[in-house]
Amino acid sequence: MIRLLKERLTVCALLLAMCISCVQRPDLDGTLPPEIHSVHLSLAETTATIEAQIKSNSSRFLEVGFYFGASEDMMEKRPCQPQGSTFSLTSDGLTYETDYYYCAYISNGINEIRTDVLKFSTGEEPVFIRNIEFKDPYAELLCIRHYDSNRDGYLSYEEAAAVTSIEQLSDEANRKYIVSFNELKHFTSLKEFSLPGCHSMKSVTLPEQLETIGGDAFSEWDSIEEIIVPDNVRTIEEQAFNQMGALKSLQLPDSLKRISSFAITNCEKLTELHFPEKADTIEAGAIYRCPNVSRFTGALATEDGRLLVEEDIVLCFAPGGLETYTIPENIIALGSNSMRGAAQLKELHAGKNLVMIGENAIAEMSSLEKMTLRRKTPPLCLNEPRLNKTLKIYVPAEALDDYKITIHWRNYKANIYPLEEDI
Repeated sequence: MIRLLKERLTVCALLLAMCISCVQRPDLDGTLPPEIHSVHLSLAETTATIEAQIKSNSSRFLEVGFYFGASEDMMEKRPCQPQGSTFSLTSDGLTYETDYYYCAYISNGINEIRTDVLKFSTGEEPVFIRNIEFKDPYAELLCIRHYDSNRDGYLSYEEAAAVTSIEQLSDEANRKYIVSFNELKHFTSLKEFSLPGCHSMKSVTLPEQLETIGGDAFSEWDSIEEIIVPDNVRTIEEQAFNQMGALKSLQLPDSLKRISSFAITNCEKLTELHFPEKADTIEAGAIYRCPNVSRFTGALATEDGRLLVEEDIVLCFAPGGLETYTIPENIIALGSNSMRGAAQLKELHAGKNLVMIGENAIAEMSSLEKMTLRRKTPPLCLNEPRLNKTLKIYVPAEALDDYKITIHWRNYKANIYPLEEDI
């Protein structure tokens, strides 16, 4: 009986050992798992799919997957179910404009092989609201009236981008009530801007693609204090900035190539202007009746900042705060309209090299009391200089008679006096 019991216990022990061996993990012998042959990423907006391929060999593995996260130090382990020799992970609902890091791994329970950590970035969040939200009701009213092509009562980004001219708005009486028009930046096909008569305008954002500030573009914008001209603008036309009583700051871009005569006029609060160093053409008289401009900067500015000069010809004058001014000795000509409208100036002195005075270059100097011309040959005037009739003109004594008989100067012969050395 005891012998039979021992035999049965032996059989049970053998069966138990066989069961235990069945649940043990295979190949826990320290051998390396198979290598990962390649990893591929496909990205669609906020959904990323990563796929890895196992290099074919006889090694066994227990687990495959990816480490994935928004930083390399915080990647989470994500096991996957292999499909043959490949395995993949799809992660959706990712955040726009965010970097993500990932690597594939394969493990045999003892050892784990990982690929190098890779990175990808999600793109910008798309604009789902396709209609522009205007802050100013008058700007919205006029834009919808003229540019709402599908007549749904809104102006979409696409409709704004299709506009190539806003000439129609210049005929609208209600434009004078517009306070802000920063939505203009969405008019990306607009190459030229001109919208005179916006008396109440305080802020505007011009489209970056703009190439030309047209004639009268900002004429009679009485309320706006600062305008930044986009970097793409090449040309500023005549009277583009005209009668702007509140304008204190005007920033001209380095892209600017041409500034027309009278481009900046009647801006009483403007005090300083920087002209781009690479501008091909700054026409004489580009600044007119801006009495408080006291300094120019840029490649063409003189050391005192009072003149813009090209090839010894005066293009513009900054008269702010001056009652007396002496033109530099190297100047050979005053360009047309270059010093026109300096109404506060009382004395003007020119050296021996001044050969020519352009049209209206010294016109409208209503306070001018004294002018000195040291050249013995009377400078050529391209038209009647339109001087104050009470002005006293001092010239070299030996040239007094020549001045009194020379065209245009002879109209002021009663005002011409001999120049003394101490004057």
